[in-house]
Amino acid sequence: MRLARLLRQHGDPDDGVSQSMLSALATVARTAPVTLGRLAELERVQPPSMTRIVAALAERGLVEREVDVRDRRIARVRTTPVAEELLHEIRSRKNEYLANRLAELSAAELRALERALPAIEHLAEATLGGPSQDRSSPGQSDLGRSSPGQSDLGRSELGRSDMDRSELGRSDMVGVRR
Repeated sequence: MRLARLLRQHGDPDDGVSQSMLSALATVARTAPVTLGRLAELERVQPPSMTRIVAALAERGLVEREVDVRDRRIARVRTTPVAEELLHEIRSRKNEYLANRLAELSAAELRALERALPAIEHLAEATLGGPSQDRSSPGQSDLGRSSPGQSDLGRSELGRSDMDRSELGRSDMVGVRR
């Protein structure tokens, strides 16, 4: 949990977008188009709370509402290009922070971290409700296949013995995917 908190502190914008708004925005990016009811379920909040969050996101131009043509009582939301840019910026900041921290680790620590990635990914997928993948090959981190908004530890080349630590800044270790 401390790592998640540190990544939030180094990645989140200082523009009045709350953590609950960012969480909902990332979920919309990952699952769009999504109904407000389903979004409330995914975020584990009550529907009236999600309605307020989505209204605030829409006011900032981060989501668009689409009314269902067959049932006008149903509204779905999706991210806007502005939101995609914001999520990309957040991912980039988190990646940079994590890359800098990983660069401080020894080669042995990096190898140990890489060996632990399959188990960490399995736990993350179970938490996020994603499919469990075969992790038989070391270094085959697959959380990198996540969709926009989904946090991940994926596709880094942490354990490559020939890797120069400066390459860590170029690996896509944590954040939101486009």
